[in-house]
Amino acid sequence: MSEQFYKEFFEEALNQIREELGNDKEFQFWYNLGYVGENDETITVAVQSDVMWKLMTKNGTVEKIQQKLAEFTGTEIKLAPAPRLNRKKSDPLKKNQTKKTPNDSIMGVPVKELFSENPNSNEKKNQKEKRQTENRFTRAMQGLQSMIDKQSKIESAQTETKTPAIEDDYARYIRQAQQLASSATEEPPVQHPQLRPDYTFDNFIPDNNLMLAFNTAKRVAEEPGSDESNPILFYGGVGLGKTHLMQAIGNEIYARNRQAKICYISAESFTNDFTDSIKTKATEKFKKKYRNLDVLLLDDIQFLEGKEATQEELFHTFNAIYDRKGQLVFTSDRPLKDIQGFTDRLRTRFGRGIDYDLQLPDFETRCAILMRKMDRHGKKAPKDVIEYIAQNIQSNIRDLESCAFKIMAYCDLSQQDLTLEVVKDMLKDRIDETTSAGAITVEAIQQAVAKYYNIKLADITGKKKTKQLLLPRQIAIYLARKLVKEYSLSDIGREFGGRDHSTVLNSIEKIEMQMKANPEIVGVVRQLEKEAYNYI
Repeated sequence: MSEQFYKEFFEEALNQIREELGNDKEFQFWYNLGYVGENDETITVAVQSDVMWKLMTKNGTVEKIQQKLAEFTGTEIKLAPAPRLNRKKSDPLKKNQTKKTPNDSIMGVPVKELFSENPNSNEKKNQKEKRQTENRFTRAMQGLQSMIDKQSKIESAQTETKTPAIEDDYARYIRQAQQLASSATEEPPVQHPQLRPDYTFDNFIPDNNLMLAFNTAKRVAEEPGSDESNPILFYGGVGLGKTHLMQAIGNEIYARNRQAKICYISAESFTNDFTDSIKTKATEKFKKKYRNLDVLLLDDIQFLEGKEATQEELFHTFNAIYDRKGQLVFTSDRPLKDIQGFTDRLRTRFGRGIDYDLQLPDFETRCAILMRKMDRHGKKAPKDVIEYIAQNIQSNIRDLESCAFKIMAYCDLSQQDLTLEVVKDMLKDRIDETTSAGAITVEAIQQAVAKYYNIKLADITGKKKTKQLLLPRQIAIYLARKLVKEYSLSDIGREFGGRDHSTVLNSIEKIEMQMKANPEIVGVVRQLEKEAYNYI
């Protein structure tokens, strides 16, 4: 990927210089270079001769290209000529040259000026040797200029015949320069190659629990790099839409600015890429690849747990992108505070932004997701079918969509009406597995807690807030959140007397804090977690 970036930068540098010069002939003469490859901080280029390379260096051509590259990349990149094969005896640069004095000019530039002594050089050349060098370069350049004239005549005559002198060397690079100029103006692809085209905001259906995260993601896509939403972290269980929201941000930014450098990568791939760069001694290439991004979308950062070297590199990558007003988006399967082995200074960087806990959508939203999925494929399903699936598939959105695809495939293949009885038979294994695998229920947890603390079940779900009831209720809510994976915070709140999302979240956080400070609470919670299964 970095090599592609280097090539694009090189081509764009040539293209801009061509426009600034406004003279194609002069451009072809002085900037006749072809991209070969790159290594660390150097781009290797094809040049028509060693003589020409030295002259281009003297004349400032190489320096001008390097300055353009520095403007694009923010770092110093050098040009170096590719190794050349020995010339044949029929080399046109060594034949039929017109003798001229060193006072002659080439393309309007005096030869004397091109070979003026470098003031920084500590070594003085012998004057006779210097004049010989100037004469040698002059003869070489006269031969090259003659080739340009020959090439122009051939092109104007629109003939395919090429003289050996032209084909051997200079004409080949003329054509390469033309190809570079045309490729530099090509539009970037409409769709970003790393992002899924269906992961957009239009295809994401948020409920009340997800609306804040959804709206924040849209604002980030409209104004990437804003301090209050940078970085942004989405966390939650599998199949709840974390990656969808993350890539929706990337897709929206790219749609607004197709020049934006956006990278979507999993934390595992990021780690592997970093490890490979160490093995191959290409860490500088790795740094340029990631630190010059406009948007970094890093998925599943929990994979970095305990990987100190990768975290160290992510820390510096984070700083580089953040300082350039780039946007950082992360996902995780749990809150950052629950990920062990993260360095303190990396945690502080995450603390600059915001995070969102993605929950399973409520029943109404699950129905809407199913209907949207089927509408996009031109399918319809009776209301009772949609509600049956939404009611019984509560594990995650991914499983919900999988069931939708299954019944859509049935519609295509069987040509039968889609009835509730048919759907029940089709999904009996999936739904039986889901409901039985749930095993533990909120009611079972409530009963276990009530029995342990010798209180009534109604007290746990009731409105009383006495000290005697508060701790058992909070523990029950904490266990419901931990064990009943398919329930959102709002679902749990309804099971505890209609409490709202924030009250449930507050109860969970308080138990987490007490468990850190009081080992006895840890023991009670673990015991109740086991006993709850006895009430299923």
